[in-house]
Parts: sequence; structure tokens; C-alpha cells
Amino acid sequence: MTKLPALSRIACLCAFSFGGIAASHAQITYESSKTITVVATNGPGVFTTENTGVAVKALFKFDHQLGYLEVKLTNLSGTAKPGGGHYTDGILVGFGFDGPAGLLYKSNSFTQLSFTSGEPGGVDFDLGNGFSMSGGLGGAGNGTFDFGAGVDGADGNGTGGSPSPGIAGGGPGGGYSATFRFRFKGDLTHFNADDFFEFNGADADLGFRFKAVGDCDEDSEKVVYFVEDSPNAPPIPEPSTYGLLAAGLLVGVAGLKRYRARRTAGTGSISA
Repeated sequence: MTKLPALSRIACLCAFSFGGIAASHAQITYESSKTITVVATNGPGVFTTENTGVAVKALFKFDHQLGYLEVKLTNLSGTAKPGGGHYTDGILVGFGFDGPAGLLYKSNSFTQLSFTSGEPGGVDFDLGNGFSMSGGLGGAGNGTFDFGAGVDGADGNGTGGSPSPGIAGGGPGGGYSATFRFRFKGDLTHFNADDFFEFNGADADLGFRFKAVGDCDEDSEKVVYFVEDSPNAPPIPEPSTYGLLAAGLLVGVAGLKRYRARRTAGTGSISA
């Protein structure tokens, strides 16, 4: 007679356990995202070492509450350009990015979630202790990043490594992709798509390293990118706007002087 309640209690415990497991998997909720396409051609917000024309699309997804960041990289190298022609072929072997002040990486949280089926060499990225590329990138600090990942290197392959386990270009549907996940702790105030790249310092926000670039598969490429300001940030006036403001200020000052001169003259005639 006492076995049924005991079994019922065990069943309830199992139900709660499975429910807890399901809940833990359902907790990651990416509330905001930002997609950025970077082409290795020197231009506004872009600095490269070789100007080769390789390209990558990066999707950043943010869980504001728990600090999860998912990064999906699609290597567009070798694929068709929107306006005709093709991006230069190359293999993406590493990437780095800066985060807002006070953001801390949670140990052992880096995960390679998936990559496109049929990717020629497979993808095998390791977490980097930062990410660093040197030389020819437009200014001091532009090639050094807070976080990163890549093949064969403690710095996320900012300097070298075999291209084989990198992300190949020219894949089905417009480029091979790989998805990675980080988790962060510390100050998560700006851990969202609008603020993440705006509050991370004045140097470049993203960096990518390519190898096996071009027809001969011998060249390498480094590229850094400045993400556009958050849409919530106040616009910076153009130089012409500053000129109009200055002219208006001068006119206002001149008018105030004339007004004071007339008032002084009028007061003198009355007192006389």
C-alpha cells in the first residue's frame, strides 16, 4: 500500500528534474542582434594590410540578461558580389572584437556550436587570449582586441597557423558559415546590439585574419573595421554645420552689441 505514493514521489521528482533541464536550455534568449559585412578594401571605417577584397559577414546576437553572445561568421570570399563579379577567395582563420568596459569573459564558456555541412577542411577554432594583428591597419591599437578565436594560436591566430581548419569561402548558398558562443559577466549595462560597439573605446571594433588568399593560395590578409555608431547616439555635425553655427553666433553677438549701444545712448539722453 505504501509503494504507490513512493513511486508517485519519484515520478514527480523526475518530472521536476526534466523540467529543470528543459528550462535551463530555454533560458538563452537573444533579444537583439547586429549584422555587419566587412570587405577587405580600404575605405571609410576599413583598414587592411593587402587590400585584397576578401569578405566576411558577421551576425552578433545578444542575451542581455545572462551575458551570452553568439557570433555567426559567413565567409563571403569567392562568392558573387551584389553588383557583379566575385569577392577574392580566401579562408577565414581568426576574428577578434572589443567589448564595453567592465565586460569579463566567463571561463570555459567558449563553444563552437556548428558549421556548414560539407565545409572542406572542417572548422576548429580555439578561444584566443585576446586577438592581435600588427602593422598597416591605420593606427595604434587598431589590431588589438579584447576577445577572439581562431585556429592554432593562443591569440586566436592573429599571427599565423594553418588555414585548413579555418572557414572556407565560396560555399553553398553564398559562403560557408560557423557559429560560436561566448558568455560574459561583469558590467552588462551595454551588452546589447545598440551599445556593444559604441562603448568599447576609440580604436577598431572588429578584426579578421584570412589566409590562402587569391588564385595562388599564398597571400594572407588582415582587416579591421569600425562599426557605425549606435542609432541612439546623437549625430556629429558636419563641418558645414559648424560653420553655420559659428556664423549665427557672430551675428547674435553683433546684434547684442548694437542693442546695448542703442540702450546706453537712450539712457544718456533721458538723464540729461
